[in-house]
Amino acid sequence: DAVAVLRSTGSARVYLDAGHPAWIRDVGALAAALRKAGVTEADGFALNVANFVGTDENVRYGQQISDKLGGKSRFVIDTSRNGNGAYPAATVNGAPSWCNPPGRALGEEPTADPGPDRVDALLWIKYPGESDSDCRPGEPESGEWWPDYALGLARKAR
Repeated sequence: DAVAVLRSTGSARVYLDAGHPAWIRDVGALAAALRKAGVTEADGFALNVANFVGTDENVRYGQQISDKLGGKSRFVIDTSRNGNGAYPAATVNGAPSWCNPPGRALGEEPTADPGPDRVDALLWIKYPGESDSDCRPGEPESGEWWPDYALGLARKAR
């Protein structure tokens, strides 16, 4: 029902969160879940929201999901923090690597003309510099602005 309600405004673009390629590997099962959630009534699905997986990997993954949905589903990718890809280990300094991992960078700038087939946009959905949580000593709580992390993302951007 949420898709229908949001679409009824006439001005909202609606994309259902479909995770990222390092999270859900069975694209057939994911496509079935997206269908059940109403992706055919939405504008498409979103990938990598608040995550670090690289753009090229998300494009390939999104195209695989779209293929399972009949090849017409479109998608958007959150590139706000994926400039250096995901952290290469499950943990870093005693905390999960999804939580404020060091050495990450801003990804590609937002655009509504990204180029790859079926990709509607590259977006910065997660605010660069917003903390994932206080996973390590000295890190701010979830959602809190963290200037040092934001500067680190910007300094490492390509």
